[in-house]
Amino acid sequence: MGSLSNFNNECIPIKELKNKYNLNVFVETGCFRCNTLKYVKDFEFERLYSCDVDEEMIETCKNISTNLELFHGTSTDFLEQLLP
Repeated sequence: MGSLSNFNNECIPIKELKNKYNLNVFVETGCFRCNTLKYVKDFEFERLYSCDVDEEMIETCKNISTNLELFHGTSTDFLEQLLP
């Protein structure tokens, strides 16, 4: 399992990538403690998607943003449902 722990523009240029490639949707697998969602919520993505197998993590993250969709389950199941 991976982790994004340092949110500076040199290490994880999410906003730069969003602007460069005109991205409107952010997808992550595994919301854990909502750190990434809290980081990207103000980048004006039209939709944010995340999942986690831990229902407590889902509950923790559910009020991060109004354009956030959370899925309780495995990354594989989540991606199969999101990207048929």
